[in-house]
Amino acid sequence: MPGVLTADECKTLREFVLTLRDDPESLPEIDRHSLSGPGSMLLDHPALVGILNVIVTGENHQLTKDKEGPIEPEDMPGYLETEDAYAFRCESS
Repeated sequence: MPGVLTADECKTLREFVLTLRDDPESLPEIDRHSLSGPGSMLLDHPALVGILNVIVTGENHQLTKDKEGPIEPEDMPGYLETEDAYAFRCESS
């Protein structure tokens, strides 16, 4: 998706991921996975959140649950975005 991240953001993320790969001990222990440090900005990025919500909720997909057509929100309790949480989670990277 061109234009979502600035050139500086891409450079910062690339440097972080390369450091994570090549010299993880130089990073604080809490930042030794790709979705920490500079990578954490991707967790709430509007473009990425929108894409992940579409994937998880089945919007624009023909996911079914004992019926034809997309799954409706009421058929997926606990899986949709709320005010306090997204419809997805990132557990590892």
